[in-house]
Amino acid sequence: MRQLIGLTERTLAEAFSAGQLAAHDLKQVQIAARALVYGFARMHIDGHLPRWGVIEAEAEQMAADIVDLFIAGIARPPAAKV
Repeated sequence: MRQLIGLTERTLAEAFSAGQLAAHDLKQVQIAARALVYGFARMHIDGHLPRWGVIEAEAEQMAADIVDLFIAGIARPPAAKV
């Protein structure tokens, strides 16, 4: 688990340094990301996804789409070209 936390911290710090994140509180982003992934995984393991209209064959794509949605939410929009 320490390796995962360290990797996440480094990845977010690099993205922030490169100006790719709109968020400034990296610890908050890290915990939010972990909660999102953990929550989705728990829903899948516990069999809740069908109740939300997600069939087994769609679960992997739904997970990828949710992560993309999260990333879009924390990403800094590209600078407008003049």
